[in-house]
Amino acid sequence: MTLGVGVSTYTTASLAPGVYAFTVSATYAAGNPSTPATGNFQVFAGAVIIQDITVVRPTGALVLTQRCGVNGSAAALPSDGVFGPLAAIPATLNADPGPTGYAYGGLPVGTAPTPVGATEFAQYPYPVDAAGIPLVTYPTNCGVNLGTGRLITSGARAGQYFAATGVMNQITVVNTQDVDSGWTLNGRMSTFNRTGGGDSFSGNLLGWNPEVTYDSAPNLDGYDMSVAAGGVREATSTASTSGLGDVSNETNTTLAQSLAKSPAGSSLGMAVVDARLRLLIPVTANSGTYTGTLTFTTV
Repeated sequence: MTLGVGVSTYTTASLAPGVYAFTVSATYAAGNPSTPATGNFQVFAGAVIIQDITVVRPTGALVLTQRCGVNGSAAALPSDGVFGPLAAIPATLNADPGPTGYAYGGLPVGTAPTPVGATEFAQYPYPVDAAGIPLVTYPTNCGVNLGTGRLITSGARAGQYFAATGVMNQITVVNTQDVDSGWTLNGRMSTFNRTGGGDSFSGNLLGWNPEVTYDSAPNLDGYDMSVAAGGVREATSTASTSGLGDVSNETNTTLAQSLAKSPAGSSLGMAVVDARLRLLIPVTANSGTYTGTLTFTTV
């Protein structure tokens, strides 16, 4: 091997342990070689150990949970000719501190109220059983009180309906499935029945404005979660209108309405969904307290 002018080092390929002889000579500018110098060097075998590390990635699931009495902020809405202008709604946060790894607008998310005895909230937002297997069905049943309706006195529905507004309890979707196939969060409203019986009105009279309050986006290595809010659902008395279905009416073929969607390839992680609620109450319904069930599903 001949080295260029000014080069004083030479690196050879890995050598097996053993003793090697080497000879070095210099060639001067006049072309006269120097007297070669010889020597030996020894290559020693280094100590090598290997540790194989094994770990199990548990089976994931698409888990749906909710936060009772908690909601994200809702923007103000201009008048729609039915409910009038609606003021902005501030976020309502429970007393739990929340994990520091998830936050929106400076407010922690991913916690639920934990009153004495409500042990089912301790694992929010990702509950598991004693074996660590995800619990897709989470044992919570939150209520929403829209208060007392007010009579609509202007517009096309003046004198025909009372109106009530509010917000739903915040919903969290956690997707850890093996296949990133996307998901859709749907909601469906039952008939509103009068306490004590004697009267009811259609669940199609409930409308909403959904909003994606938070998604984990770049927080997860290798993923960029993408979640879009579903369309606005207008309160309507027309049962055939595509949107919220009346689950107690077997002749109603309407589909459940989407609150949020995440496409395949960008759906792993955690998302938080909120919605402003708008309800019409027919003046033909008897006075009293009415209750219906809003059911959410993920597919």
